[in-house]
Amino acid sequence: MSKLAFDYSKWDNLDTDDSDAEEPKAPIQEDDAQQKGWRPHADPILQVKDLSKFVISYELEAVFDAQAFDKGTARAKRALRAVLKGNLARLDSTLAWDHDRAEDAFLSDIKPNVSTTECCYILFRTKTWALFVWAPTNHVDADAYTSKALQLREALGGSIRIPNVFSWFTHEDVVLDKSVTDAPALSLSIEQAGGVEGVVSPAERSKGAAVPASVPDPPAPRSAL
Repeated sequence: MSKLAFDYSKWDNLDTDDSDAEEPKAPIQEDDAQQKGWRPHADPILQVKDLSKFVISYELEAVFDAQAFDKGTARAKRALRAVLKGNLARLDSTLAWDHDRAEDAFLSDIKPNVSTTECCYILFRTKTWALFVWAPTNHVDADAYTSKALQLREALGGSIRIPNVFSWFTHEDVVLDKSVTDAPALSLSIEQAGGVEGVVSPAERSKGAAVPASVPDPPAPRSAL
């Protein structure tokens, strides 16, 4: 082995997933007035040579991944909102972690802020992530959003990171399902996992799915029905 080669096997025990045994605590905010509600996000869209396939912006990917390390800090986010620009999904705005309870954040900042004039994706975080597709009935872009939802989940890490996907078509559909609030942590450190039945070690995660086969997916585009 070359002198410059490194043994990375010891890194397998590092827990860098988005989930945790408990929800992150609400971060201490230096300026509470500036943290309330959705905050528009300037997502610099770099030129993409090939948009024939679905892609996500670097900014959306970076902010989503950063939440694995931002738990309990002033940078922690409760939700991300993404929008489509053709085959590109980009970050539109972020919601700070203002409430300890997921239900409070949902009622104060998620449900009141979906509009029938626009479609969007909402990535909502509890112990893990859930993806909500807001595609109001009869909206011209509704089919595009529902048909690309699973591609967005796959681009962000697949069902191992986002086990729950829901589609909302009317305001009556906008509810926080118990499978989201009661979702178990999908990743535990070796110390946390000791003695917990069904926990998969980091070395074994790539061998199979760690979520049940019954995870709900968005319905097929209405134009195909």
